[in-house]
Amino acid sequence: MTKHEILELPGCGCADAPEAKPLLSVQEALRQIRQATGRVSDTEELPVGETLGRVLGRDVQAQIMMPPFDNSAMDGYALRRCDSPEDGPFRLPVAQRIAAGQAGQTPLEPGTCTRIFTGAPIPAGADTVVMQEQVRLDAGFAIFERAPTEGQNIRRAGEDVALGDVIVPAGQVITTRELAAITGAGLAKVQVFRKLRIAVICTGSELARAGETLDPGQIYDVNGPMLKSAVAAIGADLVHQSNCPDNKQALAAATAAASEIADLVITTGGVSVGEEDHVHGAIALAGGDLKFAGVAIKPGKPLSFGRIGQAAFLGLPGNPVAAFVTWTLFAKPLCQRLSGAADGLCTARLVRADTPLRHKTGRCEYRPATIVGRDDRGREVVHLGPQVHSAQLAPLVGCDGLVRLPGDVRELPLGSMLEFLPFEG
Repeated sequence: MTKHEILELPGCGCADAPEAKPLLSVQEALRQIRQATGRVSDTEELPVGETLGRVLGRDVQAQIMMPPFDNSAMDGYALRRCDSPEDGPFRLPVAQRIAAGQAGQTPLEPGTCTRIFTGAPIPAGADTVVMQEQVRLDAGFAIFERAPTEGQNIRRAGEDVALGDVIVPAGQVITTRELAAITGAGLAKVQVFRKLRIAVICTGSELARAGETLDPGQIYDVNGPMLKSAVAAIGADLVHQSNCPDNKQALAAATAAASEIADLVITTGGVSVGEEDHVHGAIALAGGDLKFAGVAIKPGKPLSFGRIGQAAFLGLPGNPVAAFVTWTLFAKPLCQRLSGAADGLCTARLVRADTPLRHKTGRCEYRPATIVGRDDRGREVVHLGPQVHSAQLAPLVGCDGLVRLPGDVRELPLGSMLEFLPFEG
């Protein structure tokens, strides 16, 4: 498997349940999202030090060899292998001293050695470095206990990277590791894709902003602040955020306007089939279209995906836990693809359950889980609480990620191996 291939996880079983036939499986929903989603193409040139978290828009090629010259891999003594006998000990006069950063040294005279330090250029004529721990000094002579191997402890020019080699490929998210490699390759500036532009519209006539006095029937808007922080965490620009009442015409106008300035329009709430759920109708009224509506998942069944104008559209459920779960499972991969990032390997891993679990079949279920240790074989062990209602936020606090319970399994015994998706990473 290459670095940028998608790791397809085994099917969760939710598509096989008879009552879930009209719904897409998680894997199929992700496949359709990838298939229908393009990538931003605009790039900008930035100093390397300002690119952390950005997506590389063009391959970075080495401007110099790495290392650029033969150098010592450690502190020691440089010599010609032919000046040593087949066995030791032997002694050579120390003719010169070379530290890292020094250049212009004279060639090594036959029958002598050079005191040399890590990273210093190898003097012409030398072909071997003996580490200082294997050498004794006596009145200007270096005494070697045994004969060295030719070429030992020398880093050859270009052995790490040749001139023109691709150091970091386009589509890579720049972390501190990539930043270091790019800098070492000799580049001061690189091309990165522009930041992804996201608009968030939270629907619901009952929503009030935190800190406001609640009128009868109102609740505080959790999804708005939650998604604002989630957008910031992935390095995208939140170009629009608003609340919209449960009115099809108002929502159609809001989503149409947002689609003109954003690459992705996200709504929360109103994606089910109730009389006050207007998102699907509003998208159609605004000239958009849906690719799918409904995934065999719990929580998050009403998840919807499509396009409106030039923007992708993702309709998340209104209950905060369902919105958070579907953001983690679907919105983050969608944002990764839109941003120009190469499709990476799935971060899910296997863990063991510390308790027996029961689950209603029909839809795969994602529950918050906490890593509580490792078993005697070094495998991570997680604890899952009881089934979480999609409006309950407290169970998310302190959790490390989500565990998937397959849709076709009713009971899981103690110690079952489960798929775990960490919140970070």
